[in-house]
Amino acid sequence: MSQPEPISAENVVEETNDRVSQVKTELNKVTALASLPVQKPIGELFKIIHLLQGYLQDANVKIVNDQKAAAAYQKKTDEQIAHLLAEIENLKSQDYYNTDDEEFTVKHSTIDQVHRIVNIIEEALEKKNVCSGIFLDVAQAFDKVWHEGLNHKLKKMLPYQYVELLESYLSRRYFCIKQEDAYSEPRTINAGVPQGSVIGPLLYLLYTCDLPETEENTTATFADDTAILAVGESNEESTQKLNRAISRISSWTAKWRIRLNEAKSVHIDFTNRSIVYTPTFINGVAIPYVNEAKYLGMTLDAKLRWKEHVKKKKTELVLKLRKMYWLIGRQSTMTIGNKLLLYNQVLKPVWSYGAQLWGCTAPTNRQIIQRFQNSVLRCITDAPWYFRNDALHRELNVDSVDQVIKQRASAHLTRLRDHLNEEAVKLLDVEDLTRRLKRTKSHELA
Repeated sequence: MSQPEPISAENVVEETNDRVSQVKTELNKVTALASLPVQKPIGELFKIIHLLQGYLQDANVKIVNDQKAAAAYQKKTDEQIAHLLAEIENLKSQDYYNTDDEEFTVKHSTIDQVHRIVNIIEEALEKKNVCSGIFLDVAQAFDKVWHEGLNHKLKKMLPYQYVELLESYLSRRYFCIKQEDAYSEPRTINAGVPQGSVIGPLLYLLYTCDLPETEENTTATFADDTAILAVGESNEESTQKLNRAISRISSWTAKWRIRLNEAKSVHIDFTNRSIVYTPTFINGVAIPYVNEAKYLGMTLDAKLRWKEHVKKKKTELVLKLRKMYWLIGRQSTMTIGNKLLLYNQVLKPVWSYGAQLWGCTAPTNRQIIQRFQNSVLRCITDAPWYFRNDALHRELNVDSVDQVIKQRASAHLTRLRDHLNEEAVKLLDVEDLTRRLKRTKSHELA
């Protein structure tokens, strides 16, 4: 299709005048209501906001050249958004937030959530139990949020003026497809929250805050990543608990128009024993059974030895190094300082993520990452064969892998002491832990 015709200046002026007349009429209504309770005028003002926003959504808006005017508008907008975010933050004290949720809030991180489920798995292994887990995949999670369902939940949580503002924020949004100079017809966006926005993830969190839970299972959520763990003396017992939990969740997702992806969800049994596979089902479809599961960027194997996680990270590091070898290799003319900067910003975060947890692996596995770092540092400096690796680390002021693990573990424990989530604080209760297996625990790395 051809590109839409440009909007003429005469039409813009005429339409703007009509809009101004409507705004004046609404303002007169607000003035006449001055003697009424304050919330009534606020409601009228939000109608005006909705009216103006509709015009802005339909028009081609130009960038304001006057920086002072733009700054003043930005300040006012920031204040309104700040009040709204403060109101949403206040929902924590009203038990709308799930304590099992770790996403999008201050001082919460993916590592906290992974640490929580790792503790449950470790305790089951120490007691010779089986910990069965399901890692659910939600199909197009952020794009499929049901607007009417979200508004229904928001009305129970927020003052109506904020609900109307959020409803205006989500409604009357359009999209079209551009192919070279041709445009498709605009289509209405009837579901989903805007990705990349500040408030979008918070809206998804509020939409899923009533995910059903049971005392016999542990539910851990971070954005659209959900893990359900069940512990039993046998995998038959733990799997039965999981199937009961999945049944409740399936009913909940059907009610709120959320679709679970059965093919991408996985089922794993964490145990040191040989067991017979017992299937779990989502909507009558068996969930794929695996020996390792990836959750929030960390690979958990059935015996929780972290060997598979280290191997995958080594493979990822090698691939990244090949792509940037021309920058940090021996033949590169870049300075050593810039090469180190690239290593610290691109390669090191790959293996150092979650080091406070996977650092519990065997020393031979940690040496896999250390050898990779040794190789990279020798390439960066074009070091001769007789130059020792420990001397190279000292000259470059680079910490060894074991030193990084210790630093990350110490910082992690310090964070947990002042954590806002009681579930995270409980991770520090290590006095009564069963110690049957000869394995290093995360709190012992610091």
